[in-house]
Amino acid sequence: MYTAIVAVENNRVAKYKEFETADAAQAHCDVYGGFPYEGSYSPDLYVDGQSVTIQPEQETAEQVIARLERALDRHLDEVANSYRYESIRTMVTYATSEHPTFGPEGRAAVKFRDAVYAYGIQKIADCTREVDPDPIPTEADLIAGLPPITDYFE
Repeated sequence: MYTAIVAVENNRVAKYKEFETADAAQAHCDVYGGFPYEGSYSPDLYVDGQSVTIQPEQETAEQVIARLERALDRHLDEVANSYRYESIRTMVTYATSEHPTFGPEGRAAVKFRDAVYAYGIQKIADCTREVDPDPIPTEADLIAGLPPITDYFE
């Protein structure tokens, strides 16, 4: 039986969990709920006083695609929210509006959405191809490469 103490520092708040397990490898699943570790901080796992490094499971191409697509969707919705729309889906419905504010915003949103997805699809294809793939971008790097919606106003 192993005694494992896991110390995770997230946003400067340390959390500790102590438990006993018959299998040291099981400690990761006990602490992280069986899901691969994700985050910007590093977990420290000590089994019977010995530091153990836990390597996160490698993401499959499908997981990379899904994660990056969610990041693009979140970004589109955040931009739409900044213009007081519920989501990008709502914002683009105003593309045919004759209102002097809503119409141009809706038309810009359509062009912006198309540009975001075209860029994102290409970046995802570049990092998931089988031969000589590009490094997988972080979500922040993916978003940083996007043009601003203001580029699409008439």
